Amino acid sequence: MDEQPDWRELCDLLGVDPEVLDEYGLHPRRMERRGYAVRLTADGATVYIKKLRTDCADLDAVHELTERLVMRGVRVPPMLQNKYGDSYVLCETGDFYVLPQIAGRAVRLDDESEFVEVARALGAWHQNAAAEPGRFANPLRADLPYWWGLARVKLNSYRECALDRQNTTALDELFLAVREDIDRQLVRALAYLPLVNYEGLCRRAAKRGELCHGNVVRQNLISAREGIYILDHSHVFAAPQMLDLASYIQRYAARFDWDRSLCASALAAYQQERPLSEEERLVAAVLLAYPEGMLRVLENYYEQRQDWGEEDFLDAFAKACAEDQARIQFLESEFGDQLPRLDDRDLSSDELAVPASFAPYARPSMGSLSVFGDADADDGEERTPFRRGRRSTNTAFPGSATGVASAAERRQELRNGLWRPSS
Repeated sequence: MDEQPDWRELCDLLGVDPEVLDEYGLHPRRMERRGYAVRLTADGATVYIKKLRTDCADLDAVHELTERLVMRGVRVPPMLQNKYGDSYVLCETGDFYVLPQIAGRAVRLDDESEFVEVARALGAWHQNAAAEPGRFANPLRADLPYWWGLARVKLNSYRECALDRQNTTALDELFLAVREDIDRQLVRALAYLPLVNYEGLCRRAAKRGELCHGNVVRQNLISAREGIYILDHSHVFAAPQMLDLASYIQRYAARFDWDRSLCASALAAYQQERPLSEEERLVAAVLLAYPEGMLRVLENYYEQRQDWGEEDFLDAFAKACAEDQARIQFLESEFGDQLPRLDDRDLSSDELAVPASFAPYARPSMGSLSVFGDADADDGEERTPFRRGRRSTNTAFPGSATGVASAAERRQELRNGLWRPSS
């Protein structure tokens, strides 16, 4: 007869307080770590034990939110009650809760229909998620001026790293070729934030308990017979919900080369559950103006966050460059009449004028381009519309962006003036 494992010792190894097993009456047959949870198989059931993140709201808030969502028909796993009728256990080693296993499979986010259905499920989550002001306060999560400003600082540090490297890599060469274009996109994205009064939107979201899920990724999605389930509510924070929507589209639309029809279908599915105001469409457009895909690859490369080979990084960045052009084309197609075009003269000027489409939503004065400055006082000056125009025809990345040529060929192209970063 096989020797039974020491469950308490295994609990220690997996980071689960043995008291949780006692309070839920769990008699394990098998325990294993799955991501940030522990999957436990007991007689007749499989459950997941999770430990509350230290930066999350208290478990009362998480429980109230999930109960509200379940009661309103939103597909989320409920927190199970222990033998005392409590939905969580407070232990010396942390706060734990138990979730049922959802019968289904992992969502396939390279499938067009499932990409659209997740957007619909997110819309239902947003439409019904709410909390008392302050329950999920985490201002840093929503502080885009800080994070996007930090991205510019990092971009410059990557440039210095590439220039200082004794043996420049092929990815260094490609990055240096497109760095100015990435930086211009970052500057534009930062310039848009005050135009939609982003700080005011965050304050309003906090005041009315508007919530973001905070981590709408493949690992937190299950496709069941009845529809898409959204898992893991340990990342929830109070903020404009367009952050969630834009983050989801940014992450997964690239898999479909930002297909305009498909992205439009995802937005339409979302709005069937949660209609968007014109103000929110503007905010979504601004958030989608951020060149996330290229920046993510650069961060993984220069900060060594992924253990990939040199060719893997090069292929990933070349692919991200091509996808970025498709993202820009989608923005122009979906939001071209609303999102203003900023040229270099706009971005270097001390004052930014507000286009008519932004007027109902912008703060009284746009003031300085700086997103950290105080621009609440109206100077009374009449504003004129942004200069609009088509994106430069010189926007295609070099041929090496889709099929990466050698570094020597790329340098020769640059010397011959065959390509320049777009203005």
